[in-house]
Amino acid sequence: MKQLSIFIIFLFSFFLFNCSSTKKVEKSSVENHKEYRFSLSLQTKLFLSDLEKERKGKNLKDFEPTSALIEKYQIKKIQDAYSISGFIKINDDFNEKDLKSLNIKINSTLNKTMTIIIPISTIHDFLELNGINYFEIATKVNLLKN
Repeated sequence: MKQLSIFIIFLFSFFLFNCSSTKKVEKSSVENHKEYRFSLSLQTKLFLSDLEKERKGKNLKDFEPTSALIEKYQIKKIQDAYSISGFIKINDDFNEKDLKSLNIKINSTLNKTMTIIIPISTIHDFLELNGINYFEIATKVNLLKN
């Protein structure tokens, strides 16, 4: 029951953030992204762009993000691996073993939606998986006070 409550709060926060966001994004920063196997949120595309700019060709296994990137995208260090949280929407081709093989942790599941934690070192392999329709990284929610 506790996981379901956390999951519902996460989804509510996600929808609240997307409905109230006024952040402007330059078109060119997203247009240069390659096509992925499944749909990605705008915030996820921005994260991937910033990640590529910061790592400058370095291997992701050895990559250590700056404090600015950590703060901007809520990156956490879990068992010596820098990781991001998010959620996926899956389809009938999804195989949970694919996530586990990349050390991706599944936090909660509701119908065809899962909250997950992905080590940054495996993000590119994750983006090539089958059985996923959509991915969005978690974002910090700021509630507006009236």
